[in-house]
Amino acid sequence: MTSDSDRRERSWLYYIGIVGTGVVTFPSCLGLLQHLVFKQLHLSASMTLSPLLGFVSVATTGIISSISICVVSPVLKRFLHDHGTSINTDSNTHDDDNTDKTATPEFMQCLPVYGVVSAAVFKLFNGHFKSVLPSDLVKPGAFARESVRATVKYANSSQRKKIQSIGKQHGCHSCGRWLKVKFYIADHQPPIAIVLQNSKANRKPLQDQRFYPQCTKCAKKQRHCVSKPAVRKLVTHATSLRRYHFFLPLPLLLPPSTLQLVMDLLKPR
Repeated sequence: MTSDSDRRERSWLYYIGIVGTGVVTFPSCLGLLQHLVFKQLHLSASMTLSPLLGFVSVATTGIISSISICVVSPVLKRFLHDHGTSINTDSNTHDDDNTDKTATPEFMQCLPVYGVVSAAVFKLFNGHFKSVLPSDLVKPGAFARESVRATVKYANSSQRKKIQSIGKQHGCHSCGRWLKVKFYIADHQPPIAIVLQNSKANRKPLQDQRFYPQCTKCAKKQRHCVSKPAVRKLVTHATSLRRYHFFLPLPLLLPPSTLQLVMDLLKPR
């Protein structure tokens, strides 16, 4: 017979498994979208439509993560039940018979809500929708937040000091790296060569520039892009995780039966 302490321990294992499923699925799907969709279509965070594309990506990924949680839930329950523990949860996402309910009309109606709530949580954690797209190395990147006013000259000591401070807070503006980065380069945006070239070709004053923190790895790639204008290198950043990549187990917090009740109450009578 399973003791109460063992039952509580197995229940914690269930919740850890459910939360872990969402934590892994959410950033993984966003990373796959970067590599398999946006990079292949040459879509970057600097585009005008990037916030809209980012919102759709986050909402879609939230739906996928919610489905994965509901698929894994009965599997975990069945596994723990086979090892002598029945899991009693407060969630009504699944019945106690451990059957998968992801195909029910009730659950399907809740998917858009899970997507919108996922996007809201993403913003609540200070996420920028454009940041789920790759970075264009000749434009402000996906992690571009703060910057320092620049000229065509290299950064002075005061500007470099500010850039180091911004880099420690937000990471490289192109790839988002901040761990093990000891020094950030004050990256001109737009790059000096492009500004000078455009000014000469169009016979116009020099374009305004800003300094952004950039790691040496991205700086080397950028030099290659500037030297060969035909090359527009996009940098993905699937492993540069932030707090807004954390996914809440929405099917547990907002079970379909609860959402259905709320939607019924909101329907006009």
